[in-house]
Amino acid sequence: MAHSLFHRTQFLALATCVFFVHTSFAAQNDPALNSAAVLLYQHVGDERYPSTNVTLKQFESHLAYLEKHDFAIWPLEQVISHVRSGKPFPEKVVAFTFDDAYRSTFLNALPLLKRRHWPYTLFVWTDAIDKHYPAFMNWNELRAAQADGASIGNHSASHAHLLARRKGEASDVSLIRAKNDIEKAQTRLSTELGKAPTLFAYPYGEFDPNLTKIITELGMVGFGEHSGSVGLQSDLRVLPRFPISDGHASVDDLALRANSKAMPIDSAQPWSPVHARNAIPTLALSLAENLPQALKIRCFGPANTPLSVSWKDTTYRDFEVAPPIKSAADGRTRVNCTVPAGKQTYYWFSRLWVEQYPRLPR
Repeated sequence: MAHSLFHRTQFLALATCVFFVHTSFAAQNDPALNSAAVLLYQHVGDERYPSTNVTLKQFESHLAYLEKHDFAIWPLEQVISHVRSGKPFPEKVVAFTFDDAYRSTFLNALPLLKRRHWPYTLFVWTDAIDKHYPAFMNWNELRAAQADGASIGNHSASHAHLLARRKGEASDVSLIRAKNDIEKAQTRLSTELGKAPTLFAYPYGEFDPNLTKIITELGMVGFGEHSGSVGLQSDLRVLPRFPISDGHASVDDLALRANSKAMPIDSAQPWSPVHARNAIPTLALSLAENLPQALKIRCFGPANTPLSVSWKDTTYRDFEVAPPIKSAADGRTRVNCTVPAGKQTYYWFSRLWVEQYPRLPR
């Protein structure tokens, strides 16, 4: 009896092992879990802005890596089309975006992309163009980029903190002001470039349910500044992008991001990233898929500070992430969670937290 029980237990253990090996292989090779990594650049080759700049040498090395490893470079519209249709992505997809429309982008980055016939999107801060700020492109340069195939996106007119309120201003009034700001940029882009954008990048990556509702009503797809790839479960109101800047611009950094997969998150609560000062909530996440290595999920706050992860059931689909101790000096904090998805590949999820802004002066 004991001998039989031993063999039965041994068989079940072996079967369980085979099951996890099989599901691990299946998950890593499931086309439905493929993703598109959307890269966010600002300055390219302009050392005056070290926190948001990548050197020209770094940018060239990024392009060389993607070319060498046979990545497909897609326009954002194609990425969005796959999310809407539920059509799986190929294994290696990257999209280029550039925020603000800096002249360094026009002079240093765009010629290298044009030489390869690679698409890209420029998210335009229109007041900076209209006021002829010297660090920015002008309308003729934007028209030239558009003629070369660039997608043009709305990055607001003022590039203000659209969630902030002026002193004595009611919340509904501040919301109207934010909508007017976005629509002003739409009008300027339509007037100068011939058509209104369907793509929007939130200034500073900041959003809330009211702001995403405006974007949706205007018929646009929104992009944030929180890390992660775009997958079939991604929310078209606020898609993730990987910010690429001098502190994280090595070829290894680029490879890690370009090869990442969207963590298949079915639910994230609370959905709104806005919180009261010193009161960041616990984040409750639910996986849409059984990930074989789910127990290896690791989450980090600012400066890569580890955050505790607690599972809510034995299916390893629902878990909670402890909040960072406090927000950064600018009121924004991000939580990044990763889990192995294969050899040197990770599922990636990021959440923005942003403090309720103090009122602005009139």
